[in-house]
Amino acid sequence: INSDGLASLQRVPQLRRNHQYWLAQLLRDLSKSSVSSVQLAERKIGDEELILITDVLEESSPIIRTFWLSGECLSPRSLVPFFQRAMGESSKIVRLYLKNTKYGDDVARVLSSSLRHNTSLEVLSLMDSSLSAKGASAIAEGLVDNSTLRRLNLDRNQIGDVGLSVLGQVIPKSA
Repeated sequence: INSDGLASLQRVPQLRRNHQYWLAQLLRDLSKSSVSSVQLAERKIGDEELILITDVLEESSPIIRTFWLSGECLSPRSLVPFFQRAMGESSKIVRLYLKNTKYGDDVARVLSSSLRHNTSLEVLSLMDSSLSAKGASAIAEGLVDNSTLRRLNLDRNQIGDVGLSVLGQVIPKSA
């Protein structure tokens, strides 16, 4: 069993608790489009929860005004599908706040592709998400064709002067 599988197995008790206390209700509400804000930044959420949420977001495409997510227990196993399937062309998420991820540059490449086709995202915050100049460059590539993003927050990342310069070249075009 690899490290991802081991991490998933270790989280089974937490997943059960989450499902019992809040996740099942959230999934029902999302599928009925009866929720407009998702606050998961303070929840103990892992890959399994985000994959379940991604499935519902892709199927029902509810309008989500604000989506808060903390990535301490998240990996590319859930973040990549989330950006590919829930943040793509049919996405109706207006503001996404993601913080504390360890896979910034890897995930930024996938996010870049989603940003090209996304027509709803207005605010993107990737605070403390392990982004370097490579990740900032990937996001900049996605913003070239994006006309909806109005605010980008990359606080507490290490994008440096190179990343800032690349972003500075495309942000005036998309704002």
